Amino acid sequence: DRKLKYIVFTAIISVLIILLFGIPSALIPNKYYYRMIPPTPSDYFFLIMVSALLAVYVAVNLYYKKSNESKSYYLAGFTGFASIFIVVCSICNMLLVAILGTTFAYYVFDPLKPLLGTILLFMLLIAIWLKVKGCKHCDAPVERQ
Repeated sequence: DRKLKYIVFTAIISVLIILLFGIPSALIPNKYYYRMIPPTPSDYFFLIMVSALLAVYVAVNLYYKKSNESKSYYLAGFTGFASIFIVVCSICNMLLVAILGTTFAYYVFDPLKPLLGTILLFMLLIAIWLKVKGCKHCDAPVERQ
């Protein structure tokens, strides 16, 4: 069944994104990375939600291959990149500390992470909606060969 193939593909992509973000951010315990700040439940929530929504976006993008809608690519790319800052430890991220400084990253950015993560989730939902909406002119999804 065609839809089952995309559901399995979405699940595989989601697990890969969880591993890609979860191992370096030490949300998945490993011997190579550690967190200076203990993870919170919201860190795990955003890791799972971002990976699921990014995987859905990739699957929708492949399912509706004929869509020529491009705004969603930029939005999904930006949210995928920005979500890295939401799931990692604020003072463990060298780029964030280099831009904001340790004190600002810990005392200002870290408390704002749940709000920023929620905004990013809505942006991913908008990217998925734009992709599906942009394909109303498609007569049928294209089967990849």
